Amino acid sequence: MIGFGKTVNSVRQGLVKVPYSWLLVFDNADDPTVPLAEYFPDGEQGDIIILSQNKDCQKYHTVGCEELGKMAEEDAKLLLCKTAYGKDDLPGTQADMARRLISVLGHLALALAQAGAYIRETSCTMEEYLQIYYRRQIELKTSFPEHSDTDFRHAVYTTCQMSIDKISLMLGDASTNALKMIRLMCFYHHDCFPLEAFFQAWKSTVESPEEAVWLPWPKMMTNSRDFRHSFQATMILLSSFSLLKRGTNNSLSFHSSIHEWCRKTIEEDERYICCQRAIILLGRSVPWAFTTADYKLRGQMVPHVLVCVRHWNEMHGCVEQGTLEDWAALALVLSENGTRNNSLESNTDVVRLRKYKLGADHPDTLVSMCNLAAQYSEAGRQVDALNLGDEILRLMKHKLGASHPDTIAWTNNLSNRYSEAGRQEHAMELGAKVFRLRERKLGMENPDTLVAMSNLAVRYSEAGRREDALKLGEEVVGLMKDRLGADHHDTLSSMSNLAVRYSEAGRQEDALKLGEEVVGLMKDRLGADHQNTLSSMSNLAVRYSEAGRQEDALKLGEEVVGLMKDRLGADNHNTLSAMSNLAVRYSEAGRQEDALKLGEEVMQLMKCKLGVEHPDTLTSMSNLVFRYHQASRHGDALQLGEEVLRLSKLRLGADHPDTLTFSKNVTYLRGFRSEQT
Repeated sequence: MIGFGKTVNSVRQGLVKVPYSWLLVFDNADDPTVPLAEYFPDGEQGDIIILSQNKDCQKYHTVGCEELGKMAEEDAKLLLCKTAYGKDDLPGTQADMARRLISVLGHLALALAQAGAYIRETSCTMEEYLQIYYRRQIELKTSFPEHSDTDFRHAVYTTCQMSIDKISLMLGDASTNALKMIRLMCFYHHDCFPLEAFFQAWKSTVESPEEAVWLPWPKMMTNSRDFRHSFQATMILLSSFSLLKRGTNNSLSFHSSIHEWCRKTIEEDERYICCQRAIILLGRSVPWAFTTADYKLRGQMVPHVLVCVRHWNEMHGCVEQGTLEDWAALALVLSENGTRNNSLESNTDVVRLRKYKLGADHPDTLVSMCNLAAQYSEAGRQVDALNLGDEILRLMKHKLGASHPDTIAWTNNLSNRYSEAGRQEHAMELGAKVFRLRERKLGMENPDTLVAMSNLAVRYSEAGRREDALKLGEEVVGLMKDRLGADHHDTLSSMSNLAVRYSEAGRQEDALKLGEEVVGLMKDRLGADHQNTLSSMSNLAVRYSEAGRQEDALKLGEEVVGLMKDRLGADNHNTLSAMSNLAVRYSEAGRQEDALKLGEEVMQLMKCKLGVEHPDTLTSMSNLVFRYHQASRHGDALQLGEEVLRLSKLRLGADHPDTLTFSKNVTYLRGFRSEQT
């Protein structure tokens, strides 16, 4: 293994600027197709270490590279003896044979561990192992000359293949399942594949036994105990030959070289089928629920989805009708965890194929189009989101009718999209249509009608009709309290909106009183750490600030941020919003350094989570411009402000309201800077 130390004083290709000292380590960076430089951060305050068997990585070094030595003789002998016999040493001729085997395997820990496991499981002697090894190595060099270009590969690939050969000769389901498992797993990332994914995939096939063919088990088992027993037997067999290891975090890992070898030795005509089955298994394992455990599992699956999709694309695979649901599931994993470009590509393929196979107005096609529109919006591609949203509404009206519940629901969704894009008048028009349709179809006291009424009050406010917004907001809160109860979630949402309306009207005491009522009701109904409760507490901190109660605002803001980081994670959008609000509170309290530090943290998290061109990221950058200006760092303020303006023009367009605001800010900063100079 070759180690490289690198300080980043010449690389300027990175996407992230980090304001403090850091160390970045690339471990097992053996894949020559991965452009490592694209992942190098910018700046001169950190170091990079690359660990690789690929000697081409030497081109990245700036302070030298070093070839790490192989295992010492005694350490290698101890490893082999412990693995094979459970002993620290061997007598006489056996010790001599161990030293010979160690020499042949190049003192390589991975090869020695596999050799020891093979000897232990087959009860062969070291001499017999060497005879098999020599014969198999010659065969592999002949069959796969391109994959055996180093001593490391000679040894590891041969010991790996010997173990696979032995398993293939065994009788019983465990060996058959183990070979199928390897052929699937080698199309995922080699490290930390969550075991729970297999159990989720199994659950999804219990109701559809005909789909079990892609599982790495030949029989469909409807009893969870039988399934777990079979799965455990397979894992034990693979682990006993040191082909994989089970982590303490309930995950499976392969060594990267074993992982690569298993994939490369699959026959070319079989590779496509194996990769397709790997995609199907991933798709079936994705939970379409939204508890903390579901979010966690989908987050763990991201690297495996990315690797599997990359292998699929390299084979020029295309999305097929039978696997559309699986691709939609993979898109959910990627979009939810910040890799939206990959997700958009997958969902675009799904929409294209469904339009072709089913027709543009088929219900399944419309669902895919709705998902794609939502992802466009999340990625900051507002124009694409609105254009697709308008197309969906037109198709729904034609297929279902304007008053169909699904059409009305999408009209409401599209109203929100127009609001996010700054087109408030059109958002208000759509919101009014939703309210009128629901009132006519469902009646004034129906909960869905009341929700539409509450949303319309928000649209009125955004369009500048503040009096209409306040009047409608008070009316809907009264109706909801009578119809649904004061602690109903829709009532609480409307009360929160009304508090904002009071604030806009300058009625700060009414806004504060209502905000406190909402927080109290939510704590009683949902608990103090529920996401909705935390959002209401964050809003209440704003109300405290508006009422001049800065200490209360600051104290509550810090509490909310702490709870949200623990409960939701630092990069959750609600947490980021609360952190942005807290930065404002710090600024109001004169704590400019704290405000600046928190603003920089928010910006970095948003860049990583959403991308540098996302509207929310641009807003956080714009807020930081203001923080820099407050802290008299006028050069930094102008530099960042100009970057925000450039990105906003590129992403949103020169005439977008946000772009125009950013332009005004930059003009002011340039004038201020000029006066100071």
